[in-house]
Amino acid sequence: MTHELDTRLNRRVSHVSYVPEHEDDDELLALEEELEAVTVEIWKPNCFIRFVERFPYIIIILMLSSAGGCAALLYFYAPVPNFITGDDPTKGFETRGTEIHKRAWTLKNLNEHNNVDYFLMPNISIVLEELNIPQKVIGFGPFQQNSAQYHSKREERDLSSHNKLVGFGSCPGFILKDSNTYKFVIEPRHGQDLLSLANLKAWCELESEVILPLISPIRGLVSIPQLVLCMSNIVYKWHGCEAFTERSVTAFKEIMHTCAPHYYSKTLSGPAPALCTKNSQIIWQFFMYMAPIGFLQPGSVGVRESLGSALSYVDWSTMRELDPEKVYRKSFLSNRIQNDKIRIVAMNIPSQDDVKYNLFSDYLLDDLKKYFTLALGLILCIMMLYTKSVAMVLATVINVSMSFVFACAIYFFVCRLTFFPFINLLAGLVLIAVGADDIFIFYDTWKQIRTEKSQLSFAQSLSLSYKHATLSIFVTSFTTASAFFTNTISSTITTIRCFGIFAGIAIIVNFFVMVAWTPACIVCMEKLWQGFIGSLRSRSANSMFQKSVQRVEEFFDNRTSKITELACARFLPALVNKLWYVWIIILTSLGVGSCFVIFYKPKLQLPKSQDFQLFPDDNLLENWDLNFIKSFPYQIQHQQNDRIPLYVVFGFEPKDDGNWLDPDDPGSAITEDTNFDFYKNSTQMWLANFCADLKNQSFVDPHFRQQPCALPKYGDLFQQFCSIPRYASFLKQCCTQYKPPYTSHQLKVCLPALQEILGGNINLIGNIIYNSTNTVKGFMMFVYTNLNFSLSYDEMDKNYKTLKGYFADKFVTAPTGLRTGFFTGRYTFTFFDVQGAIARGTNLSILLSIAVAFGIMLITTMNLVITLYAIVAIMFSIICTVASIVLLGWHLNIIESITISLAIGLSIDFTVHYGVAYRLSLANEPHLRVEESFSRVGPAVAMAALTTFSAGAAMMPARVLAYTKLGTFLMLVMTFSWVYATFLFQSICRIIGPKGNCCQLRCAGCKKAPPSHRTLVVNPDDDDDSLITFS
Repeated sequence: MTHELDTRLNRRVSHVSYVPEHEDDDELLALEEELEAVTVEIWKPNCFIRFVERFPYIIIILMLSSAGGCAALLYFYAPVPNFITGDDPTKGFETRGTEIHKRAWTLKNLNEHNNVDYFLMPNISIVLEELNIPQKVIGFGPFQQNSAQYHSKREERDLSSHNKLVGFGSCPGFILKDSNTYKFVIEPRHGQDLLSLANLKAWCELESEVILPLISPIRGLVSIPQLVLCMSNIVYKWHGCEAFTERSVTAFKEIMHTCAPHYYSKTLSGPAPALCTKNSQIIWQFFMYMAPIGFLQPGSVGVRESLGSALSYVDWSTMRELDPEKVYRKSFLSNRIQNDKIRIVAMNIPSQDDVKYNLFSDYLLDDLKKYFTLALGLILCIMMLYTKSVAMVLATVINVSMSFVFACAIYFFVCRLTFFPFINLLAGLVLIAVGADDIFIFYDTWKQIRTEKSQLSFAQSLSLSYKHATLSIFVTSFTTASAFFTNTISSTITTIRCFGIFAGIAIIVNFFVMVAWTPACIVCMEKLWQGFIGSLRSRSANSMFQKSVQRVEEFFDNRTSKITELACARFLPALVNKLWYVWIIILTSLGVGSCFVIFYKPKLQLPKSQDFQLFPDDNLLENWDLNFIKSFPYQIQHQQNDRIPLYVVFGFEPKDDGNWLDPDDPGSAITEDTNFDFYKNSTQMWLANFCADLKNQSFVDPHFRQQPCALPKYGDLFQQFCSIPRYASFLKQCCTQYKPPYTSHQLKVCLPALQEILGGNINLIGNIIYNSTNTVKGFMMFVYTNLNFSLSYDEMDKNYKTLKGYFADKFVTAPTGLRTGFFTGRYTFTFFDVQGAIARGTNLSILLSIAVAFGIMLITTMNLVITLYAIVAIMFSIICTVASIVLLGWHLNIIESITISLAIGLSIDFTVHYGVAYRLSLANEPHLRVEESFSRVGPAVAMAALTTFSAGAAMMPARVLAYTKLGTFLMLVMTFSWVYATFLFQSICRIIGPKGNCCQLRCAGCKKAPPSHRTLVVNPDDDDDSLITFS
């Protein structure tokens, strides 16, 4: 590249006459001094390069041996990941250390310690000993006897109604036990009404082909086709699917349309037309169990006249195969159960979660083998076409494999982490892409230097390649790893933290493995190749084989060079130089539009489901959980109470003393508040007044406002029992005070006796928590609120702030021992806490990653203007990527949060390469610098984008949703990163890029650097001035 210099080197480097434009004498002197220093330094390779050149096999053997040893340690001593054992793959998808989590876990630990350390009922033996009475006196109070009879009758009634057989005459019925039925969601394929003759026949045929062979007898199947025939007095089993007639179908539809208003008004039994009362059971079963919510409901918005979906039921006990997982794997695994008109779009089976977890475990490993291998294969094929080296392809495979093994060993044995979530496997795909790109950059740099500076010795070329490539690879590796590591700081979710640690370790390890492994492999390949060629030349200088090899090499070299020159040295620079205004307008507008999509409409939203999606939407089991679990009245009727429960706990400090990186170690220690003293008068009076105030709050359910508070009620109970001769004989000392505050004897002896007599069969707002010696250690109140549970973050945030504001005001005025009291909704706010952690963690991760990227870019280029331009391009590429996933319908869940943080690490790479190349260009005009940056790093940037894009594309057929989402994300981020780095960043530099040393930073105490730094390479063995070059 000496043609770009206005330099004339005379006999020696010390006599330099290099006079760049706008350069003064001081800068020329500084340039001469630097050139002399570099002349001495560069031709002497460092010790590591010398060792690599002489003993490459030692490095290779040592690294392979170390990797093998680590693999053996992992195989024998590392804990088995939970997703391999079929355990819950969503384990760890929870917050740790947050206010909500600490309170929920403290309450959970209190419940788990019941009958161990803390008790809601006192120790009866201590009570008897204190009162000196026989045990038979205790436990036969009128309250306990009546309560026992009441609970017995209630349980009997609930059990009988729960297992009641729904059926009538010859019509089918089923047991109303949700866990013991198969449910199939049926839909028409072409959007027609299911209640048509053609569709009912097709529905019947589909059931006959798919479902009936699985059950015995046929009575185990309950579906709408059976109801239609039943109302026509036709037995489904005997007449089959040809029994449907237009008349029977029309009659069924007329009955349902006529009687629907009476079903919704609950007047099927009367007053209603005789047609409805006669068929009331069929009508009720149709609307309650088979038709979706709102079908034919009068007065509802958009009344649905056509039946678009319906449920069919199969009794589990009638299945020929009782194992639900075997049934699913054998008959429904394809997810395409359909005929010409009807299809099964979703299903629910007994033990569905267990079946999903087992399937996920199988798919996770199977897809890992298939599609990660496919991704690696595509990358290696691209590399081989570009590098024309099979040996480098094999070296890349080994490099990535060793990096993953070393990363796992550090994760388990150095960091001493035992939890390895399945999301950590996603780091493997990123490692494949990043590792291949790093080796490609190093090898490409090596080939360029060997071609352009053929006068250098082997060691000099290797040293120069090492210095050039390693710096670039370190910058990109550090930014990517930093983006991962920020998750450990920004997030409170266990899985995200573990992923950040493992992925960051993997990228850093890959860098160190690459800088040792790749040079050693290159030396070995060169020596083996030179030895092979030398032996051929010694035998026959004109051998046909040698000529063939040379022709093949020249052919590929020429083709590759021409393509590279055409694309990167001519086509791309021409697009930027001639159409820079077009790119700036289009890409800026696209970025602004993406901001509109993210922040306004449709807007990036938090997850709306508490269940983490494991499979794509077309999976029958997943589709049920996502779209149909609340689509039918029967399902809604059996949902849990939507009101938020409220627990208020005193006497304990909320803490999470477990390992926050291990969901299996939630912690067990309960920290008592040493200032809590229930026996103090001030404590009792404040708790009594607080309970009265709490009941009157607008957010408390009206039913609980009628319940008495515990402390005042204790006095009434004392007075009541003191008037009963049976108890008055041993409760004499308890009959002294009937209002709080109570005496010490009443609290320590009488109250435990009273609670034992009642047996907990009275509803009071407030429960005393005892230890094993009947000492009061805490107090807990429970009420239901009228605040509804919601999956909406905004709604739950409003509810939480309402409760938090009230309790914060009340606890400020509490006595010292009660100020550590806390409220919790137990698990009600858990999902809300996860949503908040994802939102806060993602935002903080983006800010931290951008800050790291800015710092690294500034240090690398030492130019503020270029750094600002780069950050603009990076931010726009990230915004466009996020907007794309919003338009794809993604919500900001665990996977999306990880990928967004990863986007920064991957987005900066291309801009860094272009920015550094622009800065190092000797040209003075911005458009010439842009052209030179394209010619220098354009091919490497394009290949890096292509390989990572290919890795993402290879994951698209995967059955695990996390794999497909990561693949989609990689394709998006590579596309936008390359486009914005190539066209926006370069276009901005083209028109307002810095010239010369404009906005160039210089470190204090450093030598004054020349305006355009170049590396001087001198061959000391030759006095020819032509061998003194710049790079």
